[in-house]
Amino acid sequence: MTEVGAFCWYDNDQLSNAKYGALYNWFAVNDNRGLCPAGWRVPNETDWVTLKSYLGGYLVSGGKMKSVSSLWSSPNADATNISGFSALPAGCRKSSCEFLYKGDSGFWWSSTEFSGTFSHSRQVEWDEAELIHYYSYEKHHGFSVRCVRE
Repeated sequence: MTEVGAFCWYDNDQLSNAKYGALYNWFAVNDNRGLCPAGWRVPNETDWVTLKSYLGGYLVSGGKMKSVSSLWSSPNADATNISGFSALPAGCRKSSCEFLYKGDSGFWWSSTEFSGTFSHSRQVEWDEAELIHYYSYEKHHGFSVRCVRE
C-alpha cells in the first residue's frame, strides 16, 4: 500500500469517471501538489459539521445532499438534493483493492486526520437520509472528494 497521493476509477474502468469521478486515497487529499483548483480546498471537519447543521442535522442532511437520480439503488430514501451537493453513489475502493457499494453509497474524505492510520470521512446511503460520520476508515481507502471554496 502506498502512502502517497493516488487515485483510481471504480473497477479500474476509466468510463466510470464520466459518471462518478475518481476515487482518491486520503494521502491525495493532503498532497502538496493540491487536489483542488486554486481558491478551493478539501473540506475539513469544521466544514462538514457546518454543512450538517445548516441542513438540519445528521438524521436528514444526507437526503438533502443526495442527487435525485436513477444511479442510486431504490428507494433512494428522502433524496431531495435541496442543498445542491448532488451526491452520487460512487462507492469506494477498500485498502484491500476491492471495489464496493457503487449504486448504494457515496463516501467523501475530510482533510482532517483522526490518527496515523485513519481519517474522518462522510457517507450517504441509498436507504436512509443520514449523513454518516466515520473516523475508522483507513487512509488507503479510495473515496470521492468534494472541494469547497476558500
